Amino acid sequence: KIKLLNAAWAIQPERLRNIQEFLIEGSAGALIEGPADPYTIDKGVAVVPIYGVLTKRASVLQRIFGGTAMNDTADLLKKLAAAQNVSAIVLNVDSPGGTVDGTLELADIVKAIGKPVVAYANGIMASAAYWIGSAADWIVCGNTSDVGSIGVVQTHYDTSEADKKKGLKRSFVYAGKYKTVGNSAAPLDKGSKAYIQNGVDYVYSLFVDAVARGRGLRKEAVIATEGRLYIGQLAKAQGLVDQMGGLDDAGLQARKMVVGKAHGVTTQKVKPTAPQTFVDAYKTLQAETHCSLEDAMKMAVNKYPALHRAYLEGRA
Repeated sequence: KIKLLNAAWAIQPERLRNIQEFLIEGSAGALIEGPADPYTIDKGVAVVPIYGVLTKRASVLQRIFGGTAMNDTADLLKKLAAAQNVSAIVLNVDSPGGTVDGTLELADIVKAIGKPVVAYANGIMASAAYWIGSAADWIVCGNTSDVGSIGVVQTHYDTSEADKKKGLKRSFVYAGKYKTVGNSAAPLDKGSKAYIQNGVDYVYSLFVDAVARGRGLRKEAVIATEGRLYIGQLAKAQGLVDQMGGLDDAGLQARKMVVGKAHGVTTQKVKPTAPQTFVDAYKTLQAETHCSLEDAMKMAVNKYPALHRAYLEGRA
C-alpha cells in the first residue's frame, strides 16, 4: 500500500487520485468489471487488450479498478512473438496509464517483437499506456480518443497533522541522509522535494527519449507537448499517431505491414504537421490549451506571424 502511494506514476492525475483515495480510505468508488478480455487471433493477427490502470504485477487494483498487469502482458507478447500462427499483433489500448515500474520493460518488449505491431487508441492511450504504444510500428487512433499525457507524477502525503490529532508521533532511527526522504510524518522540505524531483525528472527523460525514438520525433517536440492530451486528429497533427480509424482498421494495417515486410517495404510514420492557415493555428492552440478564443488568437499571432499576415491580407 505505502509503496503504491509513494511510487512514481505515468498516469492521468484524476485516475491516480481515485487510486490513492482507495488505498488510504478503503473506498473503492465505482467498481470496474472483472478481468480484461482474453486476446484473440484472427487471420494471423493477434489482438491483445491493454485496459485500465497498468501495474507491474497483478494486484488488488485490477479487481477494483480493472486494469492490466504488465508482467502478464509481457509474457503473452513473448509467446505471440514466437507463435507460428501469429504474423502481426494489435495492441488494443484503453488505459489512462499506470506505474512507471514495469512500463519501460514492456515497451522494450513491444519494440523487440520482430513482427509488425500496431497500437490502437481505443478511448484513451495516455501516460504509461502511450509510452508502451509509442514503441509500436504504427498507431491508429479513434476520432474521439485521447492520446498523450507524456509526463510523470509522484505524490507526497503529509499526515503529521492527522497524526497529531490522534496523539501519534513517529520517530525514525536511520543511517543515510536520504533514507527517510518523503516520509509522511512531516511536511516535505525543499531538500527532500528536490531529491524526489530529480527522480521524477530522470524518469521523464526516459519517457521523452522513448517517445522520440519510437515516433521519430525530436525530443524538443515531445517536451513541448507539456503533458497535454490530444483528441483524435489533434494527436495526428502532433505526430503522436499515424492514422485515424477503428480496431478493424488497425487489424487491416497490421496485415498490410506483414505483406510489406515480406517485400522489404518499410512503413513510414506520420510526422507532425504545421497549421496551414491562421484559423487552423488558433483553433489548434485553443484545443491544446483549453484557453479562450481570444487568448488562442493572441498566441497564434506570436507563434505564426506569417500565417497572421496572410490572414490579414486575405491570402489565407
